[in-house]
Amino acid sequence: GEHSKLLLPSTKWQQFNELLKLTLQADITNYRFWNRNQKCLVEMNNTLLSTSNYQAERKDEDSTVYIDAINFEDVIKVNFEYESNFYSIDTLKTIRICDLLKNLEIQTLTDNYVLVLNSHEENKEPLLQLQADFQQPVGSLTSDKQVNIRISTLITVERYGENNPMLIPISSRNVTTKHILHSVIKIDGYLASLTTMTILDDNQLLSFVKETKFYLLKERETCLVTINTPKIEQLIVINDDNDQTDGEKRCSIYSTITQIRTLFAVPAEQFLVHSNDFIPSNELQLSSLLPSPDVRIIAFSLTYENLPITIRIRDKNQCLVMFNCSKFTTIKRLCEIGCLLFKQNSEFYQLLVDDSNIDETLTAEDIYDNFNEFIFQLSCTANINCYIEYETRTIELPCSLKTLTKDVFLSALQKFEVDDDKQNYGLYTIDDDVQIDLDNPIEDYLDILIENSDAVNKTFRFRIK
Repeated sequence: GEHSKLLLPSTKWQQFNELLKLTLQADITNYRFWNRNQKCLVEMNNTLLSTSNYQAERKDEDSTVYIDAINFEDVIKVNFEYESNFYSIDTLKTIRICDLLKNLEIQTLTDNYVLVLNSHEENKEPLLQLQADFQQPVGSLTSDKQVNIRISTLITVERYGENNPMLIPISSRNVTTKHILHSVIKIDGYLASLTTMTILDDNQLLSFVKETKFYLLKERETCLVTINTPKIEQLIVINDDNDQTDGEKRCSIYSTITQIRTLFAVPAEQFLVHSNDFIPSNELQLSSLLPSPDVRIIAFSLTYENLPITIRIRDKNQCLVMFNCSKFTTIKRLCEIGCLLFKQNSEFYQLLVDDSNIDETLTAEDIYDNFNEFIFQLSCTANINCYIEYETRTIELPCSLKTLTKDVFLSALQKFEVDDDKQNYGLYTIDDDVQIDLDNPIEDYLDILIENSDAVNKTFRFRIK
């Protein structure tokens, strides 16, 4: 039947439990009190008032407190580890993981955090990271009376241009970039911000980095950037704690000019000049300014005035590069800059205007005196082309009959971005798979021309393996 009792607010739940035993005259030692509102077990040393006050403070909800008596068999102990903190709680097996985290007031759990179930088997720790995972009842995680959960930061690391990120749980954010690379990922390289492309210093603590998504860069995917700052004017001030000088930083070759300006805190009224004669567009990546794999330094100087002539150059694939230069820059120099940005050999290219040849000794001012913007086409002048196959890709390289096969081979390796020792590879004919002597000129291999060659235009086909 029903039993009604008036109790003082200062009554503790332990006292209420003893009173309940006397009232019901039953063995309830295997039961605990469950606060249905808070979704947690009632602490036996708490008072009735403290329990009701908590509910009263939540003005948007019913102020009635609902308490259930539950069997010990329905209870599980959950141990949480987070950074250097440890939480332990007894709860119902049916409670959802998300409600349990909410009750513990662990507010740090966002999309960048995951739950790792501690396991005795190495590399066999289940990972909970999806919202659907957090909807599970905590009792579904184990058949034991206890479960150990570690709250970890989830960082994602991926290669640039690849859509295959590694998901790595980090139990403590108080670790360095060097530790993550060498002890967790176990690879040499650099970590760069996915959004800013800024390369993290080896001694940078993850706890001081606001991001959790990074690119994993190889050595060749980085370069040193220097900005020559006039000592008298001190145009920019750079604060950097690493071993590089104030005007020098290691950067990702995929960084844009805009990102470099941000990294070096270049004021909006100043411009970055490359090779002392042109200003690259803000969208340009640093990789476009590296003339060869052996050159790993890009130097800029600063100017307060933007160069007046805007140049746009399109290649045969309708790709566009843009930069600013002086009106006295020659057509030959414009072609050299265009070839640098398109990664082509300027020996085999010329600039056209409306499909017409231009005297390369002329300047932009000589062509159109009153114009400040020009559009050119980059046109190949070579009548010899080499098609090079590597794995599943094929590229086309212009050359002459006197071009050494070594130059073709090295240019192809650069375009294919082959990192391994060059001595591990060779250049072979397509049909009979004969290795080519790299000291010979292309004209020594006229017998391997492909069928569509004629007296003027000749095409060779090789394979790298």
